[in-house]
Amino acid sequence: MNSTPGIAKLLDILFTLTDLLDKDVERQGWSFLSELALQRVWDNKGDAACDNWRELYGVSAATWS
Repeated sequence: MNSTPGIAKLLDILFTLTDLLDKDVERQGWSFLSELALQRVWDNKGDAACDNWRELYGVSAATWS
């Protein structure tokens, strides 16, 4: 099942509406969608392993001063 044509049609509708509406609405919409995507990528257990990178790699805070 190929969902690309459905996505393309949805994007066409979105862009047509944004041409008719205020450009700030478009920006806010993309910002909202990107924030959700970033949360999925950024805030997860796999990423949390890298939060203590200085400890993992033996780098002291003085090195970055």
